Parts: sequence; C-alpha cells; structure tokens
Amino acid sequence: MDKTKEYIGEKRTSFKDSVFTYDNYTIYFYDSDSPLRAEFVSQHDAAIIDARDFEHAKIIVKRIRSSNDPLIYLKPVFLINYKDHYDKALTELTDGTLLSFDQIPEKVNDIKNIKTHILQLDISEGKSFEVQIFKKVLDYLFTREERTLAPIPDPTSFIGFTYPVVSVNFEPYEEYMVLDILDWALNEDYIWPDYFDRVYLCNQCKSMHVSMRETCPSCQSSQLKPEDLVHHFSCGYIGPISDFKNKIDGTLSCPKCSKNLRHIGVDYDKPSLINQCLDCNEVFQDYKVKARCLNCKNDVEVQYLLAKDLNVFKLTKKGRNAAITGISESEIELEKSVLNTVNFNTFNTMMHYERQRMKSNPLLKACIAVIILDNVHEIYKNVGKNNERMLLVDIAQILRDNISPADIISFQNNTTVVMNINDEDLAVAQLMTERAIQKLENIIANNFDNFILKTKYKVIGLRIDKSFESQFKEVTKQLADQ
Repeated sequence: MDKTKEYIGEKRTSFKDSVFTYDNYTIYFYDSDSPLRAEFVSQHDAAIIDARDFEHAKIIVKRIRSSNDPLIYLKPVFLINYKDHYDKALTELTDGTLLSFDQIPEKVNDIKNIKTHILQLDISEGKSFEVQIFKKVLDYLFTREERTLAPIPDPTSFIGFTYPVVSVNFEPYEEYMVLDILDWALNEDYIWPDYFDRVYLCNQCKSMHVSMRETCPSCQSSQLKPEDLVHHFSCGYIGPISDFKNKIDGTLSCPKCSKNLRHIGVDYDKPSLINQCLDCNEVFQDYKVKARCLNCKNDVEVQYLLAKDLNVFKLTKKGRNAAITGISESEIELEKSVLNTVNFNTFNTMMHYERQRMKSNPLLKACIAVIILDNVHEIYKNVGKNNERMLLVDIAQILRDNISPADIISFQNNTTVVMNINDEDLAVAQLMTERAIQKLENIIANNFDNFILKTKYKVIGLRIDKSFESQFKEVTKQLADQ
C-alpha cells in the first residue's frame, strides 16, 4: 500500500507507524501482527482492524469494548477484509466495514457523529458494579443511536446466548451475570422486555450445557429398557409385550388364557409403555428425568433446573436519558438479612440489651432456642443457589408463625437458626420450639418428595452473668457433639 494517497479536493490520507491520517483525524490500524493491546487506540479518533485473522480481530475488539476507559471502549471501530466472515456479535461491537482503505474518507462522518455524542455523556463514575457496567452499555448504545439489546445464539456461552454489548464485559462462563445485570436494569426501569425464549440452567454453576436423561426412580441408573404394555381384551390380562411374545416366531399369545392375539384394536391394545431398569431390575411406568451438568457434574431432577427468560430489551425514556443525566444510585441499602429475621450481628447486640433489661428487673425472663438444620444442604443442592434465599425466607416464615410476633429470629448461617423467645418459661419456650420444628419438618416432607429434615435443637434461659456470645457458643458446641 502506498504511504500517501490523494482523494477528492486537496485532502490527503497518509499512513505511517500503523496510523492513518485524514483531515485532522487519526485512525489506528491493527493488522494480524499487531500486539493485542487496546490502549493503542486511546490517543486516536478510531480504529481499523484487519479481520483476515478472524480470531485475532475478535480478541482486539473484545479488549477494546471491555475496557473501563471511555477513551477506549467508545472508540469507533471498523473492520476490513471481513467479507469472508459473518459473526453477529462482532458486527454489533463494531461500527461497519471497509472494502478497502480508499473508503476511509467515507467513515469520517460516522467518526464525527460518535464523537459528538460522546461529548454529551455524563462522565460521573458509579459506585456499584451494576451501575458501572450498565452505564457503559447505555453510553455505547447512545453514541451509536441504538435502543435495543437482543440475545444472539452462542454455543461458547454458558447460557447458550449472548447480549454482545453487555456480554463483552464478562467471560463466557460468567454469562449468567449478564442476566443479573439486565434484571437489575429492568427493575430500575431503564429497559423494558419483549419475550424471546426461555433457557434452563444448572442450579449450581448456571451453565445451560446439561445432559437430559430418563432414570430409574430407585437406583437413578439411565440404563432403561422400555416395552409396550399390552392389554388383552378377552381375559383382561395386562403385562409387558415380552410376556406375550413367542420366542421362536415372535407371534403374540396371552400368558394367562393362551389365546393368540392377532389384531391390535380388536384382540388387544397397547395402553402405555413400561420400563425396566437393567441395573436393579426395577419395573415401573414413570421414570424420573434428570439433568447432569457437563460443566460442574451437578445431577438433579429437571424440576430443579433454573428457568430464565431471555428477552429482547428496549431502552425506556429513563434509560435513554440516563446516558446524559447519569444513573442515580439509591441511597437506601438493601436489607441483607432474610425477610422476617434480623442480621446475626444485630441479634447479638439485641441480646446484650436484653440482658441489661433483665439485670434491672429480675422478674423479666427470656429464652434462647438454637436450631441446627442438619441435612438441609441436600435441599439447597436441589433448589440451587438462586432459590436458597427464598427457601430461607420460607423457613423463617414457618418458624415465625409458631412463635409470638415480639420474638426475634436470626440465621447465623444457612443451617443454624437462633430465636429469642421473651417473657415465657423455659418449658413453654421448649414446647413452642418443638411445635415450630415439627411444623417445619412436615412442610419440608410434603414439598420435597418426603425428604426427612434432620434437626438438632436446644432451648436455654438467657443468663445475665455471661455474654450471649459465650452462651451461644456453648449451645452450638453441645449440638455439634450430639
């Protein structure tokens, strides 16, 4: 390529040290041998990337768009030698293509337009991760005069789809975090959804790459042999078709009355299928469908997979304005404790003041109940991390329904619950705790295929001569030793 080319009028394009210059605009050129460094573009008005080495080009684009520096991630990026490739995600992350370097003057208006939009952006930095990422997304869409975020199929993504402008900020195995960001933006009214599809993800690692299989309800083996179930009209006998088949010629005869079965619909019918497990020989009609994650090997029934809706999102007016006015972050911090409970540190402080109250009035009394949900992790594994907190909310509500409104509940962790029962004798507090645990065990059994929740608990009177921390440690140690 000549180092200098002349165009219409007196304007000239020059090329030197990987930089094109045209009409006071400079454009950095990444060829297939260029280092994979996004910062090269920061001091220039745009970038052109040679896409003959397609993977090299994709890496450079990703590094530019995933940068946290607006001088880098908002730069106009064009592809050349792209005609042999078609990648929707890459197309969304770039600003067009060139057939030859002679088209550089044609792209100047695009560069100028993007720069004009960049000057209108709010440049304040967000505090939260969600605000930082979504502000980048809003800025990119605003400077490109785009309003839509649509999912694109992508087999390399953990969820099987990608939202390029958002996803470029994450690794493929972090794609589920893109859905969290979009859920946040939806709740904040920056976008509105139009349903596109639904995916089912592993409830542990959020991967969509799961293997579905029919399994034996007894031993969980997937080595099953299905057979037709045959109903003989004449004598009413019902059994697997293998009971009816003659091993020599394959004709059908009833094992009960020995009559030949000739015509389906006249002599017999096949009302359903029956399955035999080749591992444990169990015979059954209804198998369980299980999903094994190909990433983390988690193996659960399909009902416990995490269902997520994929939407095509469009910016609301609030979202369009936020690129210019900024995203206002709520000053109210979300309560991190489970609904109907208090944070364990807060509970600790409250027990300190409860002891002081009891010291000033010897007639006052309080009891502490510590409950260990010994095998609840088996349920957490099935319902997945996203639903774990919802289950804790349900557990807290069941316990709350069986104590007085003035009593206090706290989770030290997701297996240890502590309750403060005020103004009751130890025997009464013991009875209330037992009743609450029994109710909890019954509800768990009814909702999780007769799962038997194993619990350990102890109720003590709160003492004024020893700190709550010491009393709590003593009780939890006693329960751990049981």
